[in-house]
Amino acid sequence: MQDTNDSTFSIVHVSGVGKLYSSIRSQLRYESLATSHLIFFKWDTVVFHDSEPVESFEYRIPAPFRLIFLRSLYVWWQVWMLSSRYDLVMMRYITFDPFGFVFNSFISNVITIHHSKEIEELLLIKNDWRGKAASFFERFMGSLYFRNSIGVVGVTEEIALYETRRAPNGMHYSVYPNGIYLDDQHILQDNRHGSDIKLGFVCSYFSEWHGLDLLLDSIEYHPQNLLGTSVQIALIGTLGLSDYRRIKNSPILSSMFQVCGYLSANQIEAILASCDAGIGSLALQRKNLNDASTLKVRQYLAMGLPVFSGHTDPSFPETFPYYINLDLTNLENTIKTCHALKAISRTEIRESSTPYISKVNQMKKLLPWLRNLINSPSYRF
Repeated sequence: MQDTNDSTFSIVHVSGVGKLYSSIRSQLRYESLATSHLIFFKWDTVVFHDSEPVESFEYRIPAPFRLIFLRSLYVWWQVWMLSSRYDLVMMRYITFDPFGFVFNSFISNVITIHHSKEIEELLLIKNDWRGKAASFFERFMGSLYFRNSIGVVGVTEEIALYETRRAPNGMHYSVYPNGIYLDDQHILQDNRHGSDIKLGFVCSYFSEWHGLDLLLDSIEYHPQNLLGTSVQIALIGTLGLSDYRRIKNSPILSSMFQVCGYLSANQIEAILASCDAGIGSLALQRKNLNDASTLKVRQYLAMGLPVFSGHTDPSFPETFPYYINLDLTNLENTIKTCHALKAISRTEIRESSTPYISKVNQMKKLLPWLRNLINSPSYRF
C-alpha cells in the first residue's frame, strides 16, 4: 500500500455515454478547468461518446462499439488501460451494464460516481415494459458489481447512501456535488424591469421530473393568485408536445408563458438578463429524490440570478437567501419575494453563492476522502 500523505497522487474521472448532452459536457469542462487549482494532486477528465469531440478531454467511440452493450465494453476496456496509470479511476456509473461486475473483479482501483437512484430512474425514463426490464436487470447486475467496489461517490448524500445500501457489506462513500468553474461564467447584465416580474425556466428538454405540468396546473387552475401582477415566464428548451399544446390552447397560459425553444448560450443569457429569478426542477420526487445538486441551479447563481426550486439542495445552508423553495400553492408569496430581490445586485448574489457552487471548492473537499481511501485496507491497487 502506498502512502500518499506527502506525495502527489492521481485520479482520472471517466465517463462513457452514447450522446454527450450539453449539461454533462459543461460539468466535465468545469472540472477540467478547475484542476489547475489543485496542488500535489493530478486529476484528469476523460469522456467517451459517439459523436465528434468538441473539448480536449473528449474521445469518440469507434463505430463498431456504438451499440449499447458494446459501448460499455469499450469504455471498460479504456478504464482497464487507464487504471495502471492512476491511483484511482472515478467512473460515471453505467446502468444495466453486463460487463461492470466482470471488469470490477480484476480492476481494483475503481470507484463510481452516481447522479441518480438508478433503479427508480430507469422506471421513469421508459414508463413501460422496457423500463421495468431495465430496472430489474440493473437491480441484479448492480448487486454483483458492488460486491467488489471499494467506494462510491454521490452528487448528494442521499444518493451516496442509496448506493451503499446496494452493496452486500456497505462501502466507503463521499459526496461530490455539481459545481461551476466561475471564471468560465460571467455575470448577467441587469435588465430587470422596475415593477414587472419575469422568470426563466431553462431545460435542454422538459422531462417529467422538471415538473412544468405542476407549474401550469398552479397557474391555470388558480389564476386569482396572480391578479393584479404582470408576470412572464420564459421557457427555454424543448417542450413535450402535450405541454406545448396545453400552453398554446389556454388563453391564461399563453399570455404568461413565452415558449422560446432551443437557444444558443448567448441567446439564453440575453433572455435571462431581464429575469428576476430562475426556476429549478419542481418534481424530483418523481425520481424518488428528496435532495438534488443540479448544474442548472449553479449556473443561475453564477450568473447572479436567484433560484426558485422544488427540492432541497444540501450544498446551501437553510438560511441561504438566494435558493428559495417554490411553493406552487402560494405563488403570491413568490411574486412578493421577486419584488424584494430586485433590490439585490447580480454581483452580490454571485459572490454570496460562490462558496457553495465553486467547482474548485467541491474538488478540494473531496480530496481528503480520496487520500484516505487510497491509504485504507480496502484499497487493492
